[in-house]
Amino acid sequence: MSIQLIDNNEKFDKIKTNLRSDKNLKPINKNIYKKLLSVFKPDKQNNILWIGPAKDKIYDYIKKLDLSPASKRIYYETLAHILLMINKTKYKEYSKMLFLEGLNIQTKINKHNDKQEATEAETNKLIRFNDLVKLRQLYLTEFNKDESNIKNNMISLILSLNTLLPPLRLDWLKMKLYKGKDEPKNKKHNYLWLNNDKYKIIINTDKMSNKKGGSILDITDINNDYIKGHEITKILNESFKALKRTYVLVQLTDKKLNMEPSTYNYLLEEATRRQITNNILRKSYINYYYNEFKPKLNLEAKKQISTYMRNTTGTAEQNYIKLTKVKPLKISELKPESKTEFNIKTWSKEYYENNKDEIKNKRKERHDKNKLSENKQKIIRNLNNGTTKNPTKTTIKKYNLVKIGDKWR
Repeated sequence: MSIQLIDNNEKFDKIKTNLRSDKNLKPINKNIYKKLLSVFKPDKQNNILWIGPAKDKIYDYIKKLDLSPASKRIYYETLAHILLMINKTKYKEYSKMLFLEGLNIQTKINKHNDKQEATEAETNKLIRFNDLVKLRQLYLTEFNKDESNIKNNMISLILSLNTLLPPLRLDWLKMKLYKGKDEPKNKKHNYLWLNNDKYKIIINTDKMSNKKGGSILDITDINNDYIKGHEITKILNESFKALKRTYVLVQLTDKKLNMEPSTYNYLLEEATRRQITNNILRKSYINYYYNEFKPKLNLEAKKQISTYMRNTTGTAEQNYIKLTKVKPLKISELKPESKTEFNIKTWSKEYYENNKDEIKNKRKERHDKNKLSENKQKIIRNLNNGTTKNPTKTTIKKYNLVKIGDKWR
């Protein structure tokens, strides 16, 4: 806990102080500092020294914020870290008070979590982690019997990615397979990077990238009780061998397209016979490793899980729900479909009828995007051949036009 920075003399001595810049702040703390800058608007915004005289006002501001307990704790701890960076001797006691505020909040969160039970409505959409593991084995067995069955390939892979690794959000859906010695240069996509027979996850953009930045997460080289790199590596290799593709997860009707959320949810419901979402998979994983797994995980293990799940230990604990009421699955009744039983044409027709509005919206989005690109190319041609002389500021901004030398791009 952060309070140890104050109470442990060895750790306190290592704190860097007499700093003027926010460069040493972690991304999540730096993001909060930027919010404080926008609220308090100090005269000198090029250093952090203004925080000292304004500390009481900032404390009162944080106290009144309408935030989740976990978020408020991070605000208090951010203020404490900045004060220590400015002058750790002068602000030692004040920072200790802020860390104690955060510790008090965390204690209340833990007590709340210990009492928290899933409602009856929630239990119909929840699933035990051990049942997911059994389902994974069931679908992997079926997939190995017939590797041409794309449906069983995708279901077994989805279950494997969410039980052998700490579950991501829906970032797997648009993740591309990348093979190469060097890290991919394109930072607009997330990748499953294969290099020297080893996999890594490259997160460039997700829900947390603006706050925490991106991440490169080892898969093959990490093997412990909660990250099983060797096993998922073998499963990934078999899946890609059976179905050559660009994306990790693909549409059943077209392997060139990344899997849509509706297909993902359909496959989960097909496998479990419950209305399971990806968020439920994340809850199931956390509940198992935080509550049921023995021996209990230490803080470092929880931090590693949070790194892979792209959240914080505070968030994980806050979302903790005991699964004492969740009915176990009757695995013997959940028989995967064989290739002959699964008719892709029938499924495609049913899928379209059930997701008609979403499909039409996607088509319109693609049409609008293509139209924008076509218009941009036409404008660039007219500018470069002299048909149009000077584009308006609105046109430059809308189409992101740039003039390099005497040519528009």
